[in-house]
Amino acid sequence: MNAFKEQWIKYKIAEMRPEDILQYARVFGVPMMPEEAAVILHVVQTHSWSIDDASTHQPVFNAIQKNVSPETFQAVKQLYHQYMT
Repeated sequence: MNAFKEQWIKYKIAEMRPEDILQYARVFGVPMMPEEAAVILHVVQTHSWSIDDASTHQPVFNAIQKNVSPETFQAVKQLYHQYMT
């Protein structure tokens, strides 16, 4: 992916709020509590990752998994595999 597109995606993520994550969760049928949305957003905003480098995704998943329910984590992981791989 070109650098501009990745920076644009990261910019949009930086502007998101937990309420936005909850809205997306509802759209995709992901069970999620407001606290989990805040955790997921914080992790994605503060960890270093690259769309093109899958090795940078695992630390993000590890941090999310520690702080959300197993059901929420499985749904997030499933969506990742569906749309990113």
